[in-house]
Amino acid sequence: MFYGLNWKRILTVAGLLGVVSGIVPMFFTPDLLLSTLPVAMMFTIYFIVQKVETKRFTHGIIGSVLAAILSYVVYFIYVYSKMSAADATTALKSALVSLPLLVAVISVFGTFIFTKTHEWAEKKRLELEAKQAAKKHADEKYAVKNDKPYVPHATKKRYRNTKKKKK
Repeated sequence: MFYGLNWKRILTVAGLLGVVSGIVPMFFTPDLLLSTLPVAMMFTIYFIVQKVETKRFTHGIIGSVLAAILSYVVYFIYVYSKMSAADATTALKSALVSLPLLVAVISVFGTFIFTKTHEWAEKKRLELEAKQAAKKHADEKYAVKNDKPYVPHATKKRYRNTKKKKK
């Protein structure tokens, strides 16, 4: 199941965004993790799903969960280094109660949405390229048959009126 995955991309993107998501609450407020974590997970899914060719859904879920875990780890280290043991334990318990469901929902639904929209966009791009190729082929065929350049619109000669008006 885990063979054939692009681990380099997963670890790079999830690691970078997970650590940034865990560091940002250090500068503002510890409760900001509830906001930075979902954003980091969605960006992780987006950057991974757009670049891999196979197993997009698996790549997205693994990347988003890994970003969440790294964010939790950085957050836990920060909380234990800055707060007292009682306050840190309380903050970590509240984080462990509220965030796992959020992580699961974002991982599954976010990956599903990004995967489907990426597949839809690829399909539309291929259809457009096929139409353009068919049109180019038809234009070349018409030009060879008539030995004249193809003009897609009708042209009109416009003559200037040389007669003088009666007054």
